[in-house]
Amino acid sequence: MNAEPAIRIRDLSFVYPDGVPGLRGVSLDVASGETIGIVGPNGAGKSTLLLHLNGLLRGTGSVRVAGIEVRAGSLREVRRAVGLVFQDPEDQLFMPTVYDDVAFGPLNMRRPAHEMEVCVRRALALVGMTGFEKRSAHHLSFGEKKRVALATVLACDPPIIAFDEPTSNLDPAAREEFIRALTALSGTKIIATHDLEMVLEVCGRAVVLRDGSIVADGPARALLADRGLMERHGLRVPLSLQARR
Repeated sequence: MNAEPAIRIRDLSFVYPDGVPGLRGVSLDVASGETIGIVGPNGAGKSTLLLHLNGLLRGTGSVRVAGIEVRAGSLREVRRAVGLVFQDPEDQLFMPTVYDDVAFGPLNMRRPAHEMEVCVRRALALVGMTGFEKRSAHHLSFGEKKRVALATVLACDPPIIAFDEPTSNLDPAAREEFIRALTALSGTKIIATHDLEMVLEVCGRAVVLRDGSIVADGPARALLADRGLMERHGLRVPLSLQARR
């Protein structure tokens, strides 16, 4: 008997208050431990899809994460199972120090003090930010803020992490550092991004969204190398794959 996927989405649709459809009948399974890239042009529904994984948005259809149905009565469990790393780290960093930011999740989960300390130190080590505990996040570089925002999620040890444009606005060195941290993570990762080179580096599978619908799903390298498919949906074959032709 096959194990239940880490993420199971069935016929998910969502319409924004102004009447614009965000998702149209999306069905998707993500296996436990899989790293999957969600790509598509602006307005495709990538961020909208991620926000359904922990109930920040609620459409019609069904969403299950870590075996839990996403519904009004399960949101506490769901949000322990799915960590969401927002595109703008400022949305996740609001405490006086880096330590306080990273400790916020475990504190709200009522972890004992000694366990919380371990969670914070471990999360900062995983993203290469050990030694920044007493710093204010507002005085860090954008790339450092991105890594601390990731640490705030890692401290809660969720089995699933969803990333919204994790490499956007990073300079090349900061991008490499973030990708290195991301690649080292275990668990299930779903990444919405325009950074197709990053998808090639870290994702075994890619899904193309267009106008709120899935138009392609398959091995990342083969899918992103399909020039006809990419151009039909407002994308371009990554330069690293073009160079090999």
